[in-house]
Amino acid sequence: MGEEPASISGLFARLADDAGALIRAEVELYRATALHRLALSRKGLTFIALALVIAVAAICSLLVMLAIGLARWMGPVGAGLVICFLALALAGLLTKLGFDNLSNAAEDNPEAHP
Repeated sequence: MGEEPASISGLFARLADDAGALIRAEVELYRATALHRLALSRKGLTFIALALVIAVAAICSLLVMLAIGLARWMGPVGAGLVICFLALALAGLLTKLGFDNLSNAAEDNPEAHP
């Protein structure tokens, strides 16, 4: 009768080691998957970033055009101030909405949804 049965503590130690190895392997798999998806998405993200830069330029052009159009009635400084105030108010509103959505996402309890 060559081998002794493994002790319970030895089995639990081996189970803990195997569980740790499994967790490390899962984390590495998720990391590799994320890096692979990022590499595949790099070109698309570059196009989106370029589109955002062009959109910002177009919005700036629109705001200048609006200020020039308003300058006929209220002078260039007044028109510039009105357009600047309106643009900053819109940016503030969008920022508040963005932070509200982020805080809602952080507080969301996935178990509460069916």
